[in-house]
Amino acid sequence: MSEFKYPSIHDFPPFFTKQPTETTWNDQKRLWSGLILDYCRHHRLHTLRLSEALKTPLFSNSSIQLLEIIDFMVTNGDAEWTGKKKDKSSCIIYWRKPGEWADLIYQWVQDHGFVNTVMTAYELANGEDTADQEFHGIERDVLQKAIDILVSRGKAQVIQSASSDDFGVKFF
Repeated sequence: MSEFKYPSIHDFPPFFTKQPTETTWNDQKRLWSGLILDYCRHHRLHTLRLSEALKTPLFSNSSIQLLEIIDFMVTNGDAEWTGKKKDKSSCIIYWRKPGEWADLIYQWVQDHGFVNTVMTAYELANGEDTADQEFHGIERDVLQKAIDILVSRGKAQVIQSASSDDFGVKFF
């Protein structure tokens, strides 16, 4: 995997300090949101654990208001807090929205002749057949949301396994 190229704004010290005017702070949050989405897409990260994220080069200055930025991303639909109590310790980053994942998965199903067949969630996310696909390695929660969208569109049916937490999907 190639090295992530940070935009020039990442070297600008005020980028890491909450700006005092609301307009500038909103612009700064938009820039941070875009940077986080690009970083997660590059590294194929779906979940961001905030305590670990602060140790990465992305957030090389701990004074950044990460919670406020992630809250901004949640408001814009680019992230979702996870956990039973939504304790804001980790979040799903939607560098692709669930609907986009659903479209990619269904296009792959059609292109590879898997219509009217059943595949497990594990096969979709980690199988050899999907190794060259952008959704390969997708996290379970994101995959579930994408499959739910395909079900709501009438393009798939979930088949729950009685013996494990894996599930099957029949595509139409």
